[in-house]
Amino acid sequence: MNLHEVLLASRIAGKNNGNGENVDLSDYYTKSQTNSLISEKVAEIVANAPEDFNTLKEISDWIESHEDSAAAMNSAILANTTAITTKVDKVSGKGLSTNDFTDADKTRLDSLENYDDTGIKADVAELVSQTAINKSTIGYQRKNLLPNKSGTTTSSGVTFTVNSDGSVVANGTSTGSANVILNLGLYIESGEFILSGCPKNGGSDKYELEIQTDTVLARDYGDSVVVNLQSEIEYKVKIIIRNGITANNLKFYPMIRPADVTDSTYEPYKPSVEERLMALENAILGGN
Repeated sequence: MNLHEVLLASRIAGKNNGNGENVDLSDYYTKSQTNSLISEKVAEIVANAPEDFNTLKEISDWIESHEDSAAAMNSAILANTTAITTKVDKVSGKGLSTNDFTDADKTRLDSLENYDDTGIKADVAELVSQTAINKSTIGYQRKNLLPNKSGTTTSSGVTFTVNSDGSVVANGTSTGSANVILNLGLYIESGEFILSGCPKNGGSDKYELEIQTDTVLARDYGDSVVVNLQSEIEYKVKIIIRNGITANNLKFYPMIRPADVTDSTYEPYKPSVEERLMALENAILGGN
């Protein structure tokens, strides 16, 4: 009697208990059913195995004869398990980068304060503006287009002294409408210009700087004034001290500059390219 038969007999005896009743054996597998079930499960295990390894014994024999390969497989499985456990999941919308962001980099960024480039932009704009203005310095664009001839003139009790830099100093008490004409026959290109150079606090009843043809076109009382001029027209620029006004070293800085030159600081007149070429020509011809 085998193990299965012994087990079956004991279960029958337990259910019978000597009462003479028949035992229901419908819930129990027969020996042939048990063998069939075991074979089926073993077949499932080795169903997909190659022909050389289609039994558990063949698989066991291979492992015993290839201990190094089995150990390598086991090590690889453990390594993959660790890699999978510690991997970083890809975040949607983000890519991988070869740039390494270190703790030192983060420390430097954390030390930065909120950045506002408003001041820098303003400084750059000012530098650009000054570069445009300073074109006059290199002779590309002249800032002051008003040539004044130095000398001294007295009118209605006021003495006007025109300096070599074009500035004018007035002294004396006016007994009428004291004036000095700074330029007779000023010709200029058409465009918008700014007349400036009168001391602050001037006025129609005090002192002024004016530009005119047959009539006055614009008067500067100390804050500068915009004027539109046309080419091929002769203009005059005058300083006027009104009756009863005393000038005590009252200094004027007469200047006519292009309107796109925003710097109002005074700059002496510089000859144009044509004037410099003419002076050079005259010097050469005079030398012959």
